[in-house]
Amino acid sequence: MAATTPLLGVSGISVRRGSRQVLEEVDLEVARGEVVLLVGENGAGKSTLLEAAAGLLPLSAGEVFHAGKMARDSEGRRNRPAPFGLTLQSGGFCQDELVEERVATAVRVAGHEPDDEWTAERLEQWGLRHRAKDRIAWLSDGMMRRLGVIAGLVPALASDEPRLILLDEPSEGLDETSISTLSEQISGLAAAGHGFLIATHDSELFGLATRTLRISGGNLSETGAGRHTG
Repeated sequence: MAATTPLLGVSGISVRRGSRQVLEEVDLEVARGEVVLLVGENGAGKSTLLEAAAGLLPLSAGEVFHAGKMARDSEGRRNRPAPFGLTLQSGGFCQDELVEERVATAVRVAGHEPDDEWTAERLEQWGLRHRAKDRIAWLSDGMMRRLGVIAGLVPALASDEPRLILLDEPSEGLDETSISTLSEQISGLAAAGHGFLIATHDSELFGLATRTLRISGGNLSETGAGRHTG
């Protein structure tokens, strides 16, 4: 991957949901080491843009690129992108899966072989090591959210190669200790060259941003330069 190739490239995408035009010819890039925050009112299209960036939604116009490779376009063409992380607002878990199995699956999807000690360390960081052998269905909502965030971060946590991480309201439902852990890990992973696109309304995450973009009326606008990537 060339150093100048963005981890994410969104080129002129438009997305409709039912009769509503949610996104209109949106352009967006996320480079190595960037933490790009998406802000806006509820229903403005933050989640839609994140899901489109992940290649989950059909496009009425435009293309989505991961690390310079087309992941999805408006003609229906799709390619398997490089491993990337994704945490949506809905957990999307198999409730019968064990906590440690969810992390191990995320490691495999990221292209690595799971290691029990590594998995245990990640769960320890998020206060879930004691629940490693429990079924996900037995967890509280807050614990499920922590697990969903861990799984989304795994491609970056497990890789020396820069990875794209997409997070939709990652701090929602987390306690203060977990929000602090989230902030520390995002900051450290961005410093290591991973790139983040985060939809959030949580002001506690605003200090992490290298750029903040507001979505309104189906379009993006820059709201602040944010911190420098070094």
